Amino acid sequence: MPTGFFDDFVCPHCKKLTSFSMDTTVDVDSFMRSLGGAGSVRVSLSAIRYRCQNPKCLRPLLVLARNTEPTVLLYPPAPGSRTLDSAAPLAVAAAYSEASQCQVIGAMRAAGAMYRMALELLCDEQGIPRTGNNAIGKTYSRLVNRVPDLQAKGLATDLVDNLHEVRLVGNDSVHEGIAFSPAELDDIAGMIEEAVEVLWVQPAQRATMKTAREARRSDSAPPAAPTG
Repeated sequence: MPTGFFDDFVCPHCKKLTSFSMDTTVDVDSFMRSLGGAGSVRVSLSAIRYRCQNPKCLRPLLVLARNTEPTVLLYPPAPGSRTLDSAAPLAVAAAYSEASQCQVIGAMRAAGAMYRMALELLCDEQGIPRTGNNAIGKTYSRLVNRVPDLQAKGLATDLVDNLHEVRLVGNDSVHEGIAFSPAELDDIAGMIEEAVEVLWVQPAQRATMKTAREARRSDSAPPAAPTG
């Protein structure tokens, strides 16, 4: 079992200090992360299910691991924390969940930084590169120059403009040490949710509705006339 993440870990279900056994591991995503001038590194994400070993509990925990190291508790989420719709890519959803859990426990600077990371990963998942230049010649290596391309992916102009607030809050959290208020963080979390709704949730809903329509048509179609 990996060390560190579960050291002195209290089960979020039974609230007892206990040990955990690993049940299953599923590889869910892999992408390249830019290191600036130092090149890039591959990041592999996997979902690992552990089980509490308290005989009176035995309930599961779902953990996100980056390059095999557990980093984020996905289930059960911290009380009061927010999660994205299941249609969202796991990388985006995990960063968003981590940001929200940081916010719930009062780690506001960490929350601001993680919401910004969720936006960065959202751009990745929409195929907006981290290298080269955008349409007006600005380098993609800066998030400020990647966000405008989200408009071509289907986001309204005002939402794209608002998403720059996510970027700025993250920058100020990391570089200026500003701890934003819960209300301010709720606002930028809502912006990310709205973007995910347009980019993934609504398309998934339309696909489900289309499948249902086609199934109804197939079921109601008259039988084919006999041949011969």
